[in-house]
Amino acid sequence: MTQFAQLEKRFAEQQHELHVHQAELEQQNEALRQSNVELAEARNRYADLFEFAPIGYVICDEGGSIQQINKTGCAQLGSDGGQLVGRRFALFVEAVQRPELAQFLEWVFHDLEADGPPRLELRMLRRSGQPWDAQLECTLLQGEFTPLVRMVLTDITTLKESQRNTQRHVTQTLHLHEELQTFLRSMTHDLSAPQRQVEGFTALLSQHLQPTDEATARLLKDLLQASTNLGALTTSLIRFYQSGQPGDSARPLNLNRLIEVIFHELEPQRQGRQVLLTHDPLPTLLVDYQSMYMVFENLLSNAVKFTGPRPVAHIHVGVQVSEVHVLLSVRDNGVGFDPRQGRRLFGIFERLHSDHDFQGQGLGLALVRRIVERWQGQVWAEGVPGEGAVFSVQLPSALRVEPNTTSDDAGPPLPLLLD
Repeated sequence: MTQFAQLEKRFAEQQHELHVHQAELEQQNEALRQSNVELAEARNRYADLFEFAPIGYVICDEGGSIQQINKTGCAQLGSDGGQLVGRRFALFVEAVQRPELAQFLEWVFHDLEADGPPRLELRMLRRSGQPWDAQLECTLLQGEFTPLVRMVLTDITTLKESQRNTQRHVTQTLHLHEELQTFLRSMTHDLSAPQRQVEGFTALLSQHLQPTDEATARLLKDLLQASTNLGALTTSLIRFYQSGQPGDSARPLNLNRLIEVIFHELEPQRQGRQVLLTHDPLPTLLVDYQSMYMVFENLLSNAVKFTGPRPVAHIHVGVQVSEVHVLLSVRDNGVGFDPRQGRRLFGIFERLHSDHDFQGQGLGLALVRRIVERWQGQVWAEGVPGEGAVFSVQLPSALRVEPNTTSDDAGPPLPLLLD
């Protein structure tokens, strides 16, 4: 092969290689162009997501100057982007919270690895001076030359206003409660002295007049009964008021002994009647003596009262213990009540029986409910007219003292039981 032929062959090979490289380059250029198109589309999508997001996006540098802000952020700060870019974000935060914001951003830029607040609630100011509430969450970004932070601004004005309204209502309720307690204390105190005077003067008047006619005797008797009822009501109001006050310190209280003592003290109500009390082996509870005394004194007193028409009254105190609750119950075979009216029983001054049939002020069960709810418990009643009733008190099992724990009855020493 001549030299010319060799050169021609080499030229052809190089030309082929050139065509191959050109084809590869065109493919690479097409791939690059496609990547640029996809990148532009992704950038546009990101820009749209950023620009038209329903929450505010603000990008700031380490000095706190606004570098970029979306439309929602502009609306939140009350100005357009051209007037906001370059301004310090802290100017739109109430002055009292600016040090807190600076500390928060310091943590974001420099101590993100350490524990810190995930978000910050700020009282913001629009450019017009109108206040609003925001929740701020930050993400650290790596800028082209310096780090940046992306702030997510969520308007929580409605939520914070609701919280402030709730707090105002709670404060007002507490004030009203204090006023009511003061009124109740004053009323019961002011009623006690004149009631005792009326009762005493009525008794003296009855002795002095020695009425012979039936009408006068009945009037004096009614007056004495009315003053006695007023005294009982005043006493009940005082006890109801005291039930809302902090009790004595809690100590282990043996319920077996407590109910036997209370039943013994109810002997005047049982006079001339056959009333049988039975009870399960009852637990020892960590409670204050006076409160638990008032609970069982009211429940047992009611049971004795409403079994009055029965030839033989049966009262049983039961208990069921679980890992969660201690359920105590007082069951009787008395007159019962309409179960549809059961919810009324525990209301203040609510009574299901006439005063002619059964006397009372309608405060005892309201007092029981108040005490039990103070212990984070519940109370309810079930009854059948003519067949009796059962009153249930459910208490947290945390109040129960383990059987091997030494029991020490709280409150005053309990009297010895008499046969």
